Amino acid sequence: MPILSNRMLMISGGKNPGHPCREKHIRNLCSLLVGIQTDCADLNALTLEKLLQYQNILIFTSLEGAKAAVLADIGKFSECGGKFLFFFHEAAIYDRQNTVFGQLFGVRFKTHEPYGKFRVFAENHPLTKGLDNYFWTQDELYFFDQPLLLNAQDKVFLKSEDNSPVGYERVLESGSGLIYISLGHDDKSVDNEGFKKIIGNIGLFISN
Repeated sequence: MPILSNRMLMISGGKNPGHPCREKHIRNLCSLLVGIQTDCADLNALTLEKLLQYQNILIFTSLEGAKAAVLADIGKFSECGGKFLFFFHEAAIYDRQNTVFGQLFGVRFKTHEPYGKFRVFAENHPLTKGLDNYFWTQDELYFFDQPLLLNAQDKVFLKSEDNSPVGYERVLESGSGLIYISLGHDDKSVDNEGFKKIIGNIGLFISN
């Protein structure tokens, strides 16, 4: 089956009871992807055949409660020639026994601070192009139960005030890339100007 060029698949529709009023905002944000058209799919309707029609996948939903076969297929995406996997916010919350996702993320979710305002500091990276040194957001700050293990090619490009990783890029063994950004709790979070600029930069990033 031919790969759909200049298109990205956005996966949503998982178990998200704590994230009200966000779905419409996420879909609207996809219009910010420069040079990239976005198709949408429900998490548990995925197959590996569907995933492999795309070079880039954006996952904006919890992986808890996903079918085992779906999780396995997402894990196989990078091994089968996928270019980039983008995960946001609660996508880091997955079955703690799922070693495939432990290897992909390099960390496991532990807890988060109460929803509120905090500053996000930007490091030099294509996804932070056009951002100031920091921006304020209203969101949840995630923490992980082990240090983020980075290789020489990997990069943390968003940090909190206490230096916790908020956004990072990993180069997987297959050569594919994984981008994780812990922001995106609700409609206020995704409507943040700094967040929208990051989303807009994704299209330019994957086109290079």
